[in-house]
Amino acid sequence: MLVMMMALVSPLDGNARAATTHNVYMDGFAFKPQTVSVQVGDTVVWTNNDTSLHTTTADGGAWDSGDLGHGDTFSFTFATPGTYTYHCSRHPSMTGTVTVGSVIPEFSSTALVVIALLAMFLAVVGIREKF
Repeated sequence: MLVMMMALVSPLDGNARAATTHNVYMDGFAFKPQTVSVQVGDTVVWTNNDTSLHTTTADGGAWDSGDLGHGDTFSFTFATPGTYTYHCSRHPSMTGTVTVGSVIPEFSSTALVVIALLAMFLAVVGIREKF
């Protein structure tokens, strides 16, 4: 019975969060915005709006776009939560940060009722075992 109840308590697939694309622009020798907050599964797209060559290079080595000319883009999809700092290898004063959060699953009202019933069931079983 416990296994059947736990099977009912699963995140909603129908309400799953769709991955999002976030844009960062290289403009005026700066990353704009300089800080981006995303969720696991989201993609950041960097676009070079300057006439100078730029890169987006992760300080920890997670990605390196190589040289991007005017109008060029580079994208990276984040699979792991954490804080990622990056820079332009041609212009070290150009820096940015991507903060990646975990996706928290959503549960249906039915699943929440099942959780409550499971908690009551376990409480009753625990009381019976004491007598």
